[in-house]
Amino acid sequence: MIGIGTFIGFILIYSFFNQTNLLILIACLFTTAGFIAQARLKLNEHVLKEVLLGFSIGVISQSVVFSTYFF
Repeated sequence: MIGIGTFIGFILIYSFFNQTNLLILIACLFTTAGFIAQARLKLNEHVLKEVLLGFSIGVISQSVVFSTYFF
């Protein structure tokens, strides 16, 4: 979840920063993230709190990197 969260965070920031319309890609990535999260929960590899925490860490890490380098 950290990996897909990081990729989604990067695409969101890239889309915002470059003023490009990547809504279809973003929607597909969120759908993929949902499938990954569901698989992790269904296989009892993680609990919901761990899945949400991993996704949040991924998205927040990209925000921190972006704000460090560009602001």
